[in-house]
Amino acid sequence: MNHLSIILFLLSAPAFALGIRGRVQVDESCRAGKTMVWLSKNESEFAKKELLLHTAVPERGTFEFYVLPGDYLVAVSNEKGCSEQRAVRVGDKDVLLELQLREKKP
Repeated sequence: MNHLSIILFLLSAPAFALGIRGRVQVDESCRAGKTMVWLSKNESEFAKKELLLHTAVPERGTFEFYVLPGDYLVAVSNEKGCSEQRAVRVGDKDVLLELQLREKKP
């Protein structure tokens, strides 16, 4: 393989990744300034959970993560303690989500 082939392969590598895209909706009782979206591998054992990516989004904002096929957990939370999480399986297509920030029920 020559150097040009290697460079072209590395530049095209993101094309193999799929997207987890979504929008965050916020209940009126959960309005707060800072909202975070977290992405981790979907593991049942807490010790095996690994944070892969996170990003801050505005209220009613959008997010996008590029990942390889597999099982993931997407969670959203804010400063008021409102949250939601969703398990997703990425196969051969992008995943579209709508996450709703709600107050936690006691």
